[in-house]
Parts: sequence; structure tokens; C-alpha cells
Amino acid sequence: MNWMTQAATAIVKHEAPAAAPTSDAMLAEALNALGLQGLIQPRDLDFARSLYAGFQRYGSFTERQRPYVERIIATAGGPAPVTPPAPVVKPDTYPNVCATVNLDRFARFQIGDLSLHLKNDGSVIWVKWAGVIVGLIEHGSQVFKATRRYTGDYQINLATEALKQVEIDPMAAAKRDGVLTGRCSCCSRPLTDPASIEIGIGPICLSKFGGAA
Repeated sequence: MNWMTQAATAIVKHEAPAAAPTSDAMLAEALNALGLQGLIQPRDLDFARSLYAGFQRYGSFTERQRPYVERIIATAGGPAPVTPPAPVVKPDTYPNVCATVNLDRFARFQIGDLSLHLKNDGSVIWVKWAGVIVGLIEHGSQVFKATRRYTGDYQINLATEALKQVEIDPMAAAKRDGVLTGRCSCCSRPLTDPASIEIGIGPICLSKFGGAA
């Protein structure tokens, strides 16, 4: 045996033995003790209980369970995770279309997919997008309040932006929509008079705006 072989053999013989893995019984004992002391993170508590119950039944953890047990033990006793508060959805506040269009007389107003409908008792103006309620405006207020009961953020955002654009000049918006659709935005009736078709609104609804052709 040459000196290189002898040296290699000596290194192998004196190599420190690998650390023995922690037994499942020790892991289970630690898991149970931490749970009794209330040191397991709240987010892990139910999972830890199910893992411990499984060990009691079968006497061991599976290969997939063991890393989770070790993680729960390693993170026990630390500060509880801070759950950020849910974002507060603030309604857009700006002069709404209803204040300009006066839905007391119109009862409804529609521009494209955006439509406003005065509730029968006159207390609320429903704001709809493509026929689905996306929010409301309390009659006489200047606040559009979104609701997610019937739809989601995407439709609400579309309706909100459309509402803002209409408010810049409701009469002009009504006329543009009337020219495009051949329907009056204020009363939903077809435009039949040539002059009304040209400007996009009928004479009666135009007078309710306080304007002239």
C-alpha cells in the first residue's frame, strides 16, 4: 500500500459519523409539547394537531409529513404573523351624473353599457354596467358607492370610469350615444325625427336638460 492509499484510508477511518436523524417519536413529543404551551403559530395549529393525531394512530410520520413537522417546530415560539388589514374600498366622490341629468324626471339614463335607474321610492339611483348592478348613489348625494354583491372589480372600474366621463358633459355624452345608437339616452325611445336623429336626442328630453338643439 503506497503512502497515498494509506493517507486516504486514515481519513476515511477518522471521518466523523453522520448525525443520526431525529426520530419521529421525538418530533411528535416536541410537537405536542409546543402545542400544550401555546407556542405553535396560529396559522399552523390545526395542521399540527392533525399531524400529531396521525402519529398517535400510525406511530410515524410519512416522508411528506416530516418536513412540515420540522418546519412547525422550527418556527414555534416566534412572533405571530401580522395579517394586514383588508383594503378599505373607498367610493369615488365627485359630482354625479344624476345631479345634472335630474333623474326625478328622466327615471333612467343610459350611455353605452352604463345605465342609471331611479328606484321606485326615489331614495336610491342604481348604477348598472351591462345590466348588472355595480353600485348606487343615494338620491341627492354626490357619492357613487360600489357594491360587489352582484359583480367584481373589473365591471365596477369600467362603470366608474364611464360615469366620470359622462359627468364631464352629460348632454354631450347623451347626444353622442344617441347618434351612435339611434335611441334617446334619456327615455330609451327610438329617435325618429330627422333633426333628433342628427343631434342624438329628442326635443322633449333636450328641454329637460334645459338646452336647445
